[in-house]
Amino acid sequence: MAVEDGAGYHRFVMRSQHPRWRAPQAPRRPGATRRIAATVGVLALLVAAVPAGAGAAQDPGTQRAEVRREQAEKAAQLNTLKAKQGQIVSALNALDANLAAQQTLAVRAARAEQQATAEAAAAREAEQAKQAQISTLETDARNVALNLYMGRTTSGLGALMPAGDVMSAMTTAALTEIAVGGARSSIDALDAARQDLSTSRTLAERAQAKANTQRSAAEQQAAQLANAISLSQKTQSQLDDRIDQNLTEAASLATLDDALSKEIAAREAAIAERLRKSQEEAAARAAANPGLAGGGRALSSGRPAILAAAGNLVTVHGITVDASIGNALAGLIEAAASSGFALGGNGYRNADEQIAVRRNNCGSSQYDIWQKPASQCRPPAARPGTSMHERGLAIDFTCNGALIGSYGSACYGWMRSNAPSFGFHNRPGEAWHWSTNGN
Repeated sequence: MAVEDGAGYHRFVMRSQHPRWRAPQAPRRPGATRRIAATVGVLALLVAAVPAGAGAAQDPGTQRAEVRREQAEKAAQLNTLKAKQGQIVSALNALDANLAAQQTLAVRAARAEQQATAEAAAAREAEQAKQAQISTLETDARNVALNLYMGRTTSGLGALMPAGDVMSAMTTAALTEIAVGGARSSIDALDAARQDLSTSRTLAERAQAKANTQRSAAEQQAAQLANAISLSQKTQSQLDDRIDQNLTEAASLATLDDALSKEIAAREAAIAERLRKSQEEAAARAAANPGLAGGGRALSSGRPAILAAAGNLVTVHGITVDASIGNALAGLIEAAASSGFALGGNGYRNADEQIAVRRNNCGSSQYDIWQKPASQCRPPAARPGTSMHERGLAIDFTCNGALIGSYGSACYGWMRSNAPSFGFHNRPGEAWHWSTNGN
């Protein structure tokens, strides 16, 4: 290869700067170029070409979770006051299964987001490293070209040879050609690095898009878990209210029908035990996901209001009630008597006895006595102030000396037809219990 003059080198350098110029292919030098190219190749494998979330609808785990979510939403619509024990257990099972399924999907989505975010960061780092390599190669190429153009390489080599020696001239030419080849090789490496940078940038953009998609999916799944927790807590709160009312009712019935009183208490205790397990599971999942606990009971700092007080009570035909319903009760009893039904029963129940039970079963703090859910006490005990009996606004009726225990009885039939006109309404599931609001 002939040695070019200074002008030739100048043309060589100018051509290398043109955007459409491509240097002749030459073997690449080992080193940083190969290492960064290898990194880009690994990233290409990490960043999947299939969009994140594709095929998720076909994932068996996701399908099962969707079925459980639908079952939980149906279970949350259960009328807890009217529901039988088996129905309540089934509803709690559905809610617990939904919680477990949504927790699993939320954890999986969070991990996928973390991995995608890490891959995006690695891709950006590789892009930046490639850009830094290009800057270095550009500097090297400019320096080599400048040295050739200024004749520094030739003069430097020539200084080592005797003047006028033909052999030394040939040696100088050979060494100069090596220097020119080095310049071409440097520009070739620069061109390859620029192509690699384009690939790195594409991979980085794809990785970031995947990370964004995974982040959106993780947020959506976290919302699903929050909804599952809310559904469970809502039903649990309703069941606590039911247990409160039924346990208070059982205590009120003790003097009228001891067997029925014990039957109700035992049933509610079994429900409370199953409810406690669900509450513990929901609380654990909520604790593992801060900020997701919603829909639960908002407990106040004070005690529930007990409307009836000693000075507001009246006794009508042996039944003590709040004075506000005394006349209505008298009218109801007299109307029943004219139809051949002798009504009696229990009305107001002092809360002091219930407070003592709570202190014994639940604890001695103000929270234990007034606010702790009945299901959290051992054995379960209703919160004071939650019963219409404690307000003097509910009555458990006897008819002709026996508790009204059947919806098919003649006395219940008369009550159903006539009691509402006096302001009394039956509580679902309890033929004997009538109050001003049906609770």
